[in-house]
Amino acid sequence: MPTLTIVQISDLHLFADPNSEHWGLDGENRLDRVLERIRGERAQVVLLTGDLVHDETAAGYQRLAGKLRALDCPALCLPGNHDDPELMTQHLGAGANRVLGTHDLGGWRVILLDSRIAGKDAGYLAGTELRRLEQALEEAPDRPAVIALHHQPVPCGSAWLDHIGLQNSAALLDVLTRYPQVRIVTWGHIHQPFDTQWQDVRMLGCPAVSRAFTPHSEHFAQGDAGPGYRVLELFADGRCSTRTVLLEAAPQ
Repeated sequence: MPTLTIVQISDLHLFADPNSEHWGLDGENRLDRVLERIRGERAQVVLLTGDLVHDETAAGYQRLAGKLRALDCPALCLPGNHDDPELMTQHLGAGANRVLGTHDLGGWRVILLDSRIAGKDAGYLAGTELRRLEQALEEAPDRPAVIALHHQPVPCGSAWLDHIGLQNSAALLDVLTRYPQVRIVTWGHIHQPFDTQWQDVRMLGCPAVSRAFTPHSEHFAQGDAGPGYRVLELFADGRCSTRTVLLEAAPQ
């Protein structure tokens, strides 16, 4: 049995007005469907990896906070390029929920990083974030670790998305080579499932709650996949298993 089950959701792109559409889709309905489905996953934690409120409004974060309170587990949140970190912390960091930080759960260390660049689509890990990551890993060499951020640190195979990925990915990968307890790096941003191995680290992208992107696209291309999420099952000996779940595209 896993010692820790995490459900990851990403790229909700909500608005202050719950009737607003994003790329022609009812994001509110898609999120509600995902949250209803993940109640059956028996997760101990829900991980939200950015682009939560597209118009970066207090009303959007307040409504999301209410939806998260209805779950039976805490939420860990980090910002994406379409987020306001201060509003996120104010409205999503209360009670059992947390924004960013380092969290010891079920024998694992979960480290949330801020890769957001204000006003930009691409990502970057500032020196303070890299130092915080190294300190968190240095302090717990015997705990297997999960690193979560918004932007992809390895190419996902779509040229336009990789152009706006993590701009200093080499700095993150250098840290990974020096701390073998890191088992997983997971992110949002790419709006599609992704799973590859980089050395001994599992590299994972999460499907979006909002509009999917078409894999292996040279230019911006929207897909027709339904909303989805990723499940991470983490074991005491450092092993992990993972799967993605995609709901039907309709109803919108």
